[in-house]
Amino acid sequence: MIVENVTVVIRSAGERTISVCQNLLESIFSGQDIIILQETPFSKALRKGFEIAIEKKKKWALYVDADVLCGSNVLKVLDLAEDADEKVFKIQGMMIDKLFGGIRAGGIHLYRTSALETAIKMIPDEGTSLRPESYMMKKMFGVGYKRLLLDIVIGTHDFEQYYKDISRKAYVHINKFTSWNSHKYIFNSYWKTMSNKDNDFKVAYHVFKNYKNTNEKIFVDSNKNPEYILKIPDQLNLSEKEQIIKKTSLDEIDKMITEFRSDKHFQKFKKYAGKKAANFSLKEYTKKCLKKLGIFK
Repeated sequence: MIVENVTVVIRSAGERTISVCQNLLESIFSGQDIIILQETPFSKALRKGFEIAIEKKKKWALYVDADVLCGSNVLKVLDLAEDADEKVFKIQGMMIDKLFGGIRAGGIHLYRTSALETAIKMIPDEGTSLRPESYMMKKMFGVGYKRLLLDIVIGTHDFEQYYKDISRKAYVHINKFTSWNSHKYIFNSYWKTMSNKDNDFKVAYHVFKNYKNTNEKIFVDSNKNPEYILKIPDQLNLSEKEQIIKKTSLDEIDKMITEFRSDKHFQKFKKYAGKKAANFSLKEYTKKCLKKLGIFK
């Protein structure tokens, strides 16, 4: 694919890695404008991003969240997009996710611009879904469009973020990923183990221990999180990280991708992450265990 056929947008909510994200994309899309979109809530950023691409009228639109650091494999995704079926409106690769300790779908969102006029109508109102982009995709599937998921790791996710953002993301994660396997193997095992080695996980595990049973409405909006969540780093006597000044090269990201190995907790999580597990809530799992013990009928 000719990179000039792509509108490139970084979706930012003030992440610590925004400048690094931008520099890496400038290395990939040499000489092209990289648009930085700073809108909240996420549903509004999604809508605005689509409007920008429609106005630019390029064949493809690439959206990268500012907490994602891309390597050169992005070019492989772009090349494969040219051979995709016309009904494929979105193409994704894989990413190394710090908070999960493994490789998951996501990182970049490559959309066919001609489908965005339809997709923009499918974006839910803020507060009605914890996954606005996934909600929109399912609606698009309903009218005949497809997504292409490629087994290509394009970069990293949630590395080098501010503690306040780790706290916020952990709060959303434990309410967004409600399957029993994510709570058992990721939040209560991986985060707990890593909390003794990495302060990011110290923050995340503290959120899980203290706020996993919240009754508050959850928003995917950096400006609408409970104040007590954002104060957790202070409670743990952690001084906020300084802004990143050092640049990161594509070679460094590529090397990290090549050398990465998933954590054992993530491997267990994936083992039980089939359709049944994904749709089986922690509450239902607990009830099933109590039934086996004769405690719950």
